[in-house]
Amino acid sequence: MTSPSLVVILSDGIRGHLHQSRGVAHWIAAATGARVIERDVPRFSGIRRFLLMKIAARKLGRATADEARRWLERAGAASLTAGIRPDAAGSPDGVIVISAGSSAAPFTCALGRVLGAKTCVIMTPSVLGTEPFDFAILPEHDVSGHPSPGATIPPRTVTTLATLGAPNAIVPERLAEAAGELLRRSPPENPEAPAWGILLGGDDANYAVTPSWVSKVLAPIVDRASDLGVDVYLTTSRRTSRKTEDAITELARGRCFVRMVLLASVDEYNPVPGMLGHCRRIFCTEDSVSMASEAVTAGHRVILLRVGRKKGLHMILQRLAFRLAGLGLLPSRFVFGVPKFDAMFDRFRERGYLVEWTPSSSRCFASGPELSDVSPTVSGFNEAKRAAEWILKTLS
Repeated sequence: MTSPSLVVILSDGIRGHLHQSRGVAHWIAAATGARVIERDVPRFSGIRRFLLMKIAARKLGRATADEARRWLERAGAASLTAGIRPDAAGSPDGVIVISAGSSAAPFTCALGRVLGAKTCVIMTPSVLGTEPFDFAILPEHDVSGHPSPGATIPPRTVTTLATLGAPNAIVPERLAEAAGELLRRSPPENPEAPAWGILLGGDDANYAVTPSWVSKVLAPIVDRASDLGVDVYLTTSRRTSRKTEDAITELARGRCFVRMVLLASVDEYNPVPGMLGHCRRIFCTEDSVSMASEAVTAGHRVILLRVGRKKGLHMILQRLAFRLAGLGLLPSRFVFGVPKFDAMFDRFRERGYLVEWTPSSSRCFASGPELSDVSPTVSGFNEAKRAAEWILKTLS
């Protein structure tokens, strides 16, 4: 294959994963004219998930086309091949299958085997590893030459690209259009006023964004915006708890300069591209690597907001894995959770893409040109585009 004519995105239903795949697919299509289609993979739970995704999927790395087809049938995913017609030689005319995350990876591997197509995974699949795939797009801290435990595969060399942060579907040239839509929905009080965008995540296994956090961290930022005559546009995520959303709503009540509070639990509109296109300064909570990566791709120097961190055995194991990796006793791709995200944010900070907010930090609120919200060093940062160019160069 010298140039793909069709890009198949397999989605596990997680929006952040889909955005990563869409970003890479967009730039492949932009360069080649390839058609892009999206298909959802089945999702399982309980014993069926264990048997199919943890046990049977391990054999996909060395499966024949017939064996991979039977696995897809067992998984209720035989329809993934519909409409993708192999040529006379038995392989499709320039098809590449892309997915992000562990849940979709077995389907990507199986579909590639059935079609004879090229395959690409974004992030390291937990069961299969990267070895069964033609391309792997991984965060810098995941790149390692060690094979995945338990994965039995024929000898081959996977082609790996290390990225800073997550590839994403932000296309800088489209941000002005998205900003126009945002302003039609939530017009500024004063068209000349600068605007700040605040991207809030929510609770997961590692982090907690609580009503207490709203009063301790978010409220001073909103107060400072009021002092400076700045408009505020704020969005929550699907992980933001209802109690936290209530606290945010109460914080914004009666403040006309807070032009938008979008609650993701009740509004399907995605304001992030518009906020990135319109707002001069972007704040982002640390629980979302994807949001921070999108902001940097849009040209912003991100202001990182630390949130609460949960406690428990899993946090102890995270720190242990990080220390063992630092001593060279564990491959770096086994670092997980908070230490993994902190390592990525450290790299952003080292390259001038990020500053961390603290209540006493004047840097985040300085108005001088030396702290411009769009750092010159950020210009041109686009890991999805770089990944697409790398894939096409490798294919040629």
